[in-house]
Amino acid sequence: MKDSQLKQLRLFAFPYAGGSANIYHDLKSYLPVEVDFCPVELPGRGRRLTEPLCEDMACLVEDVCRQIKGQPDLPFAFFGYSMGALLAYELAVRFQKEGKPPVALYAAACRAPHLPRREQNPGDLSDDEALIKKLRELNGTPEEVWQNPELLEIVLPILRADFSVVSRYVHKPAAPLSCPVIAFGGERDPDVSEEALLEWERHSNGSFRHYIYPGDHFFIHGNKDDFFKTLSRELNRVIKEKVNG
Repeated sequence: MKDSQLKQLRLFAFPYAGGSANIYHDLKSYLPVEVDFCPVELPGRGRRLTEPLCEDMACLVEDVCRQIKGQPDLPFAFFGYSMGALLAYELAVRFQKEGKPPVALYAAACRAPHLPRREQNPGDLSDDEALIKKLRELNGTPEEVWQNPELLEIVLPILRADFSVVSRYVHKPAAPLSCPVIAFGGERDPDVSEEALLEWERHSNGSFRHYIYPGDHFFIHGNKDDFFKTLSRELNRVIKEKVNG
């Protein structure tokens, strides 16, 4: 049997601000064989480095819709980290309105969409030093990036555009999702408390579960094995309950 014939669920994954599809290069090896893993490359980075960046959520949603709507039909789920979780949520709302809801939404390191965000008052995004200071506080970018002027020339425009996406994001009330929502957070994340993570439950008429890991906003870096194994178990669960059930 061909590998493609084993696939029962397609997982679309979206990166955090400043990230590319490559941040999930280790995840595929953790996933059930039934999962067709599709890390999505956003414009202006990675394989699409020469394309214009998006500076608002509507632009990202339209771009991703163009990418994934041509995929062969399979039940699908969305997974996003931080900014990627907001994008995953907006896509889930969009697809549900169109009568093709996802079977699950996985949101990591992200406050529930209706809650205010610290980034909504980001200050002067055009000031490189101020932007670097703000991003260093999040502790997600290796120090060598900040010390490499050539790399900064590539990275800063991406971070600035993504920061703009988050700072300009305004949640529009929508019907709760019909699918399960599973949220993940870091116990020392200064921006996403466990209370803010629990608020995701409001956005689902399905089941809701959440997991807390040691670490800050980028808990993924210190807990990759545990995090990816938990995500894999959750995917097995949704395959059993929603795809094969």
